[in-house]
Amino acid sequence: ILVEGVSRAEFVGLNDNDACKRALIRRREETGQDDNMALTRVLMKHFNEYAELTESIGDDVVSFLESVTHSGRLCDLIAMHLDIDVERKQDILATAQIESRVEKIMTLLQQEVEWMEIDQRIHSRVKKSISKDQENYFKNQKLKAIQQELGDEDMETGLLEAQKLKERLDKAG
Repeated sequence: ILVEGVSRAEFVGLNDNDACKRALIRRREETGQDDNMALTRVLMKHFNEYAELTESIGDDVVSFLESVTHSGRLCDLIAMHLDIDVERKQDILATAQIESRVEKIMTLLQQEVEWMEIDQRIHSRVKKSISKDQENYFKNQKLKAIQQELGDEDMETGLLEAQKLKERLDKAG
């Protein structure tokens, strides 16, 4: 089941007198300036950075969000796509003040981007280290093979010389 809220509401109580239970709610109006294009642009800038670093956000989502002109609605939609726990999403959605919601989303986006950049740096270092380790292992194996080849020939030459010396000693007596 997919449910989309059309407005903010606060749970007041439960009416279970009917055959089915019904929630009693009180509508909560958003406060603040919802058509602030500067806020919308800044939000989208930060969300684009996030979307570039994560594999879970497709281009179609980014394109859709770029068409949203109301900052409050954009906050709600971004919160839906963030890879954060339900409690933090609920905290954002429960905030009626648009500027506060924008601030919370921007803080989360910045934190997520920082975490992903750190993760990428660590991953890059590990990959580089593994590549160097593999290269060193390959070179060591090659060196061992060369030494074995040289060692086998030296051993055969050494055995022949030892046998010749033994024969001389036996003759000399």
